[in-house]
Amino acid sequence: MQAKSLITSLILCAFTFFCLVIPSAYSSDHMEVADYYESCIVKKIKKCSSMVVLLSSSKSENLIDYAKMEAHKASFLYNEKEILVKEMIEMGLEPKQYRIDLFLNSRFQESFPYKK
Repeated sequence: MQAKSLITSLILCAFTFFCLVIPSAYSSDHMEVADYYESCIVKKIKKCSSMVVLLSSSKSENLIDYAKMEAHKASFLYNEKEILVKEMIEMGLEPKQYRIDLFLNSRFQESFPYKK
């Protein structure tokens, strides 16, 4: 009888351990990836903003238009940062810079109203 209750207690302890430890490990990995995605978006915003500062004083119409597009991109990334991170997590985007850049550029292109 004691052996049966001991085995039941051990199984219950193991089950409780796995229920508590496995989700927290997943959650911390999940948060690390989310933080990485967010840091990549922040870097992209800084890059776009620096391009705006650099090119907005140009005399070339093409470069001024490019600066305006970069300003729109920085604004888009800043306003949609949380949604973009959530989308990247949901689709299981590989945390590599080139994949993140491709994803962000494609989302921006979908939202940017082009002149034809």
